[in-house]
Amino acid sequence: MWLLWLTLLAQSPDLLTQGDQALDAKQYERAIELYTQAAHEDPKDYAAEFQLGLAYSLLGKDGEAVPHYKASLTLKPDLTEAQLNLGLSLLRVKDPAAAQPYLESALAAKPTATAESALAKAVARQGNPAAAEPHFRKAVAMDSTRRDDLLELASLYEAAHDTEHAMAIYREFPDRPQAQERLSVLLAEAGHTDEAITALEAAVAKSPTEENRLALAQAYVRANQLAKAEPIAAMLVSLEPRDRETRLFYGKILRDEHKLQQAAMQFALLTESHPETVENWTELGNVLMALEDYPQALVALDHIRALGADNAGAVFYRAIAQDHLKQRKEALESYRRFLTLSQGKLPNQEFQARQRARILEDDLKKH
Repeated sequence: MWLLWLTLLAQSPDLLTQGDQALDAKQYERAIELYTQAAHEDPKDYAAEFQLGLAYSLLGKDGEAVPHYKASLTLKPDLTEAQLNLGLSLLRVKDPAAAQPYLESALAAKPTATAESALAKAVARQGNPAAAEPHFRKAVAMDSTRRDDLLELASLYEAAHDTEHAMAIYREFPDRPQAQERLSVLLAEAGHTDEAITALEAAVAKSPTEENRLALAQAYVRANQLAKAEPIAAMLVSLEPRDRETRLFYGKILRDEHKLQQAAMQFALLTESHPETVENWTELGNVLMALEDYPQALVALDHIRALGADNAGAVFYRAIAQDHLKQRKEALESYRRFLTLSQGKLPNQEFQARQRARILEDDLKKH
C-alpha cells in the first residue's frame, strides 16, 4: 500500500511534464490526454486544469477550454494567466459580458497590451464603443503593432450608428485604402460628397480594387458626374460580366446619360442572365418605351406580368404601347385596368388614361 502511494505521488508531476512536452511539440490532443490524467490523479492541481484549458485553446476549442480555466481559478483565484486566458476564450465564444470581469482582474494584476486590448473588445462588443476607446488607445500606446485594433473600433462605432467617431478613426489611416473607402462611404451618406470623392480617388490611386473603384463610381453618380462614373462602371462590368448589381449600375448610368440604346443593351443582357429578376425587365421596359420600341417593350412587360409584378406603372406603359401599335381593344382594357389600380395616386397619368379611354371607346363603337 505504501509503495502504491509513493507511485501516485510520483505520477502526477511526471504526467504534467509529459503534457508540457507534448504541448511544446504542438501535439495538443496528446497533451490533453496527459493533463486529463494528471487532473484526475490530483483534483486539487490547478496547474493541470490551467494547462488543459491552454491545450484546448491552442486547438481552437475555446468552449471546451472555459470550464478548465474556471476550475483552475476555483483552486487558485489569483492566477492572472487563467483570468486572462479565460477572458480571451469567452471573447472568442462571443460572450463579451462574461469575459469582462476576468479581463479587468487580469489587467489590474498585470497591465499588458493583450489584456488592455481584450478588455477594449469586450466592452465595445457589448455595444459601448465610446467606453472601450480609452482601452483601445492604451493598448496601442503599449504596443504599436495593435494599431489595427482601432479599425475594429471604427466598425463598432458604425454598428452603433456613431458615424462621426467612426470617420474620425478612419481619418487616422490615410495610407489604408480600405479605411479610406469606408470613410468615403460614410462621408457620402452624410452628404459630404466632394470629400468622399477626394478620399476615394486617393484610395484608388494608391491601391485600386474592384470595391474602391465601385465606391468611387457610386460617389461620382451621387455628385452627378456621370461622365466620370461611366468608364469605371464599364471596366468593372468587363471584369465581372455576370455580376448583376454591377451591370445594373452601369446600365442606369447609361440611362441617365440618355444613352438609351447602350442602356437597353445592358438591361437586355441582364434579362438573359437573370430572367427571374423583375427589376431587370422593368429597367429594360422603361428604356424601350423611351426609345418608342413598343413591340419589344410589350415583351418586357409580358415578362413582368408573368413574374406576378404587374403594377399601375407597368399597366400604364402597356396601354400606351398597345395604343401606339393600334391595338385599340387591348389598349382600352389596359387603360381601364390602370385606372382601377392607380386609385388617384398618379393624377397626370390618370387624366391621360381617361382621355384615351374615351377616344378608344368612341372609335371602337364606330368600327
